[in-house]
Amino acid sequence: MEKVPVRELDADSSFFASLREDYPGFRKWWDRISRQGREAFVVRMENELQAILILKIEEDPVESVPPLPPGKKLKICTLYVQERGMKIGERFLRTAFEYAIANGIDDIYLTHFSKPDDSLVHLIEGYGFEKIEFTDEDLFLKRFRPPQTVSLSPLLLCKKYYPSFYGGPQVKKFVVPIKPVYHKRLFEDYITTKRAPLFPQFKGSFLSEGLAIKKAYLSHALIRSISPGDLVFFYRSEDSQALTTLGIVENIGERMTDPSEIIQMVGERSVYSRDEIEDFSRNPTLVILFQFLFHLQPSMKYQDLIQFGILNGHPQSIVQIGEKSFCEIVKNGRVDERFIVY
Repeated sequence: MEKVPVRELDADSSFFASLREDYPGFRKWWDRISRQGREAFVVRMENELQAILILKIEEDPVESVPPLPPGKKLKICTLYVQERGMKIGERFLRTAFEYAIANGIDDIYLTHFSKPDDSLVHLIEGYGFEKIEFTDEDLFLKRFRPPQTVSLSPLLLCKKYYPSFYGGPQVKKFVVPIKPVYHKRLFEDYITTKRAPLFPQFKGSFLSEGLAIKKAYLSHALIRSISPGDLVFFYRSEDSQALTTLGIVENIGERMTDPSEIIQMVGERSVYSRDEIEDFSRNPTLVILFQFLFHLQPSMKYQDLIQFGILNGHPQSIVQIGEKSFCEIVKNGRVDERFIVY
């Protein structure tokens, strides 16, 4: 993924054919934003354009039914992926969310000519976009932060207001050790330096699952107390020896030994090869399906985890931590508390 000026892209190429067909005035709009110096996030494979994302910060009201009032909001002008099944659309949504958060924006919207069995609609509704205008061109709105009166289960709250999540005592918190080889695959955009770029660029080949929001983790841990809605902090062992990343559990598969069942459960989320899954399944395997929430900035080193009483030694398996430890991680890892519901 890289960020490029719109004017460097050829709007007459075959990649844009469906956009030209679906959106009257596309070419005129494209020429205008090219002159304005607008930029786009793109994915190329073998120098061929495969996906594009164009964002715009707006403050004017939006003439919809009902109208969107004046105020800072982010519009997804274009989100188009040519090749499905590669999680690029999911990564683009994450990019849009991170861009909005970095600019202090709580609302995102897009307009779209919806079609039957629409893959874009299916994608965005899974992350809390709601259709608020039902016309030829529908308007979908997403809010990041729930109202104070909201009453949803931890999992539904995160789905509707992602990346907001419930962090109170009703959910358990765990430290999950992970080897560097799997950490690199699972969190491909994780930067080990303290000052990570907001939108890291990726050129060449990459594991699309490692850039997605929905992920899967395999372990031989015997723990049986993890439930959907619980929070998991991933601890990169061996090299970094640091707590790096926060996720929310969506589903659990315990003591699984059939590789076909594991493959079916993890689906497109897997960063493991079939051979690795078959090797894993020789022993009872714990499958954790989870959503990525935030990287800790900075990560919490082993010495700090010991100092704050979060760990009492190098974690050899998944361990549960208490509410005080959770608060220490949030504070020292600078997890944005605007998105934590207690």
